Amino acid sequence: MSYLRYREHREGVSARTVNLDLVAFNNAMAYALEKAWLSVTPRLKKLKEREPPKRTLLTAGDIKRLLKACVPKVTKNAQALKFYIRFLVLTGAREQEALKVRWQDVDLWNQQLTIGADADTKNSRHRVMNFSAELKSLVHEMADNRPRDSSFLFPSPQRGERDIHAKSLRESFTLVRVAAGLSWAGFHDLRHFFASQCLMGRLDFMTIASWLGHSDGGVLVGKVYGHLADEHKRRMADGLRILKSSS
Repeated sequence: MSYLRYREHREGVSARTVNLDLVAFNNAMAYALEKAWLSVTPRLKKLKEREPPKRTLLTAGDIKRLLKACVPKVTKNAQALKFYIRFLVLTGAREQEALKVRWQDVDLWNQQLTIGADADTKNSRHRVMNFSAELKSLVHEMADNRPRDSSFLFPSPQRGERDIHAKSLRESFTLVRVAAGLSWAGFHDLRHFFASQCLMGRLDFMTIASWLGHSDGGVLVGKVYGHLADEHKRRMADGLRILKSSS
């Protein structure tokens, strides 16, 4: 298949998705060449990927405004949403991953939390999140307020006699973010906030990647989540000593 035919075949698919397929294809061709199964192998060039749009980074003040807007007069699910926002901020979990976490996935003794215990995650793997002091406090607060008729951290308010998790809290979040003056914010921005805070806290990339569920050892963390807050950059620059320290 020629390069142009390949592009036509994958028309409508993002360049990044095509390039992931190309990596697998080229690796397979290289292996076939090494094993002498083929004498000549085609190699397809990668497509040029568009730069991802620059995201506005939430600040700690923005998070406080969102939590402050989680009140009954804004949404009837105020308490559940408040717990949910804090959970996403403190774990970096994706929207649906967090909703499916059960209390059996919470290990209070070892201070760990398993996300995706049923392997129903983006990469079909579970991951273990270590408790920070804030996450530990949140989990205990949620445990004290948990409904005893559900095994989920975020049970559905319409569960009736069935034990099911909440399907979505987007409607409530939309009301809250408008009330907070942050209509552009989404649940994924809370994941970005977590990753960026970890980076600004100087945690190593591999640890952050494991918490986020990335299997690349931190490459994507540096590429996508490395957009640090301007204030942090200024603090780093203020503390930088180059010629003075080397003289």
